[in-house]
Amino acid sequence: MTRISIVPFDKMVKIYTDSHHSNDLEAMKHLETAYEHGMVEVIKELAFTELQKYENTVNNRLLNHDTEKEVDNAFSHAVSLCNSNEQQNSLLDVEEAFNHRSALELEKYFIDGFILGYKFLKKI
Repeated sequence: MTRISIVPFDKMVKIYTDSHHSNDLEAMKHLETAYEHGMVEVIKELAFTELQKYENTVNNRLLNHDTEKEVDNAFSHAVSLCNSNEQQNSLLDVEEAFNHRSALELEKYFIDGFILGYKFLKKI
């Protein structure tokens, strides 16, 4: 099985040789895991920066006009079925919660895809 790593192996060997461990294999395993986690955190930051750049572009809309109109009409209909301001406010709270969750999921999927893409490029 080939070794897939974000970190070049020779850099890990240098870090390992500069430290003192009684069990070489176990120390190397923990060192690689720790270093990988650190690199993933760095790549997450890069991905988040890229996502912010993407969100600021003009043509970043995933939904077309018809889909947006369909959602707006369905939501307007749901609001019209509410019998009180309390029900309307509750519906708006639900919408806000769904929008927030969707934004967080989009961010997570974008960052996860960015990391997987980076690892894929390192592998080839």
